[in-house]
Amino acid sequence: MNFADSKHRTFLIPLFMGVALAAVIAFVFRASDSVPTGSYPAPFDQREFSETSSSSIRLAPNRPMAKPTGDYIGSTGCSGCHAGEHRTWHASYHRTMTQVASTADRLFGDFNDVTVTNHAIGRSYRLANRDSQLLFFTGNHPQIPPSGAEEHAFQVVMTTGSHHMQAYWFATPQNQSLGLVPFVYLREDKRWVPRNAVFLTQPFDSDSFEFGRWNDTCIGCHTTPERYTKESANGFESRATEFGISCEACHGPGKRHVDYQQAIGNRSGTSPAIATGNDPIVNPKSISASKSSQICGSCHSISFSLKPGNSVIHSRFLPGEELSNHVHVARGTVDSARHQRAVLSSLSPEDIAADTQNRFWPDGHVRVSGREYNGLLETPCHQRGKLSCISCHTLHPSKQNQQALVEWADDQLRSGMRKDAACTQCHEAGKYADIKHTHHQSDSTGSECLNCHMPHTTYGLLKAIRSHTIDSPNALTSTQTGRPNACNLCHLDRSLSWTAEHLTDWFGQPRHQVGGDWNNVSAAVLWSLTGDAAQRALIAWHFNWEPARAISGTNWFAPYLAILAGDDYDAVRFMTTRSLRRLPEYAGLNFDFVGPAPDRKHVIEAIMKRWSQSKINRKKLPASVLIDSGGEIRDLEIKRLLEKRDLRPVGLLE
Repeated sequence: MNFADSKHRTFLIPLFMGVALAAVIAFVFRASDSVPTGSYPAPFDQREFSETSSSSIRLAPNRPMAKPTGDYIGSTGCSGCHAGEHRTWHASYHRTMTQVASTADRLFGDFNDVTVTNHAIGRSYRLANRDSQLLFFTGNHPQIPPSGAEEHAFQVVMTTGSHHMQAYWFATPQNQSLGLVPFVYLREDKRWVPRNAVFLTQPFDSDSFEFGRWNDTCIGCHTTPERYTKESANGFESRATEFGISCEACHGPGKRHVDYQQAIGNRSGTSPAIATGNDPIVNPKSISASKSSQICGSCHSISFSLKPGNSVIHSRFLPGEELSNHVHVARGTVDSARHQRAVLSSLSPEDIAADTQNRFWPDGHVRVSGREYNGLLETPCHQRGKLSCISCHTLHPSKQNQQALVEWADDQLRSGMRKDAACTQCHEAGKYADIKHTHHQSDSTGSECLNCHMPHTTYGLLKAIRSHTIDSPNALTSTQTGRPNACNLCHLDRSLSWTAEHLTDWFGQPRHQVGGDWNNVSAAVLWSLTGDAAQRALIAWHFNWEPARAISGTNWFAPYLAILAGDDYDAVRFMTTRSLRRLPEYAGLNFDFVGPAPDRKHVIEAIMKRWSQSKINRKKLPASVLIDSGGEIRDLEIKRLLEKRDLRPVGLLE
């Protein structure tokens, strides 16, 4: 490519769910580190974007295109006969995963002449709306060849994401090649933040426009087949049936289905007829749990090419086929690890090990979002042939009023699936809901199946997410793998030995000594002080989780949240800020998690000062939270534990 990437482009920061690791790696090692010489064609005439400009600018045609081809007909071709299903899909975030930036209702970023600054690297950009066109302005940048101009203007033409955050892609002089604005807009917080800040990754000393990333990688899961992308010296040719994930991504190409139905209708005198016989369309509800889940797994998984030495995935998987015929889905097995090493042969063993650690806990549990299929595969309920993705999730809810659709779109769960119904649809409620099994009051959060068997040990999208490998809490597993257990994620004030004793007494688990500080210090305290960045992130989120707040009390949280507010990782500071603001004394906290470091330090000092002056009763706290009977923090103990912090670089590959 002539449009060069920077040396800091890395596969450790995939963009949103559905990004295939293998394709990213291939593109990284293909990209040039040098800036091309020669003239650099300005994408637009700067004069058109003057502050007083009123000229109308068309949406740049130099971008990927979407048009149904072959046997694909697009979602509008389905809406005539399936209006209800089309309406519910239209309300989903699948639909808006990728959009053309052509109308205001598709965007929620603030382009009202704003300047955004990455304080960590001291670089600023401008974002503006000129004549209903979104523009991204940058000064001189290592990825843009010198041209003598003080500022370069690019037109934003596409977006990715619309649930929690939205990223923006701009057109480049290269054919259909997109660049990525190095800031994303957080929907709930209504603000721009550096793109690197929304991933749990070590701080960077530069940013990148990720030229070609969408064309080479994101297209694979953020659009609907048939997908096509081809790289040349002049850029890319990229197209898809439809931007976003639409009907044919889950049901397969629709043309032959329409032809079949029309043929039946002509014979019977009715149209459309109910599909029977050899209708080629795929209904995930009508196939096996395994085949049904593989449709979701084609994107929601950690997968690699089947061919050793070939790190690029160009899957031609269609719904109803065997996913294993197209990709290798990573598992926590020796054979899977061997295949991964063969596929990623260009990487060092150390890099492959780091990649694995950034995706899986040591026991094979997935630790990053968007990869739920890998977790499902390790679940006995699925292995026995019954549990599938659509056991709990639905793509087309029955309640179709607008408010119900808004609530459903959050996780696309079936009604009741946030509670025990998710499990009691197969397991006998009378047996498992009984206090003899749960050892918690029947109306308590501790008696809810999901809180014990699907704890929030997965990280992604600036929050903790439930594990999709269903298992039971085990203190020994936490000491061996570092993966927090359900008990200590709710009882934040209790030690791991406390958990081990209860699991032995209640469920007969083998009695073992966890040893060291785990005997006497709260597990949450230890993970927040000594853990790696991923463990710290999970604990920062759980300080804001309502069941944990109710069970553990909140009158000892502030000192640990102050420590986490000074974390090196932006994402940890983000979740810490939300947890702090849930405490009444800090509800109006003015803490910018990506603000200048000196400003953050002053706020942290103010937090500790307010803590020391607080009238909150701390005299009855358990010794495990390291606050003495007089309500004072045991500084020496905390300092000792901080010196043991796991500083291994973390870059969770969402």
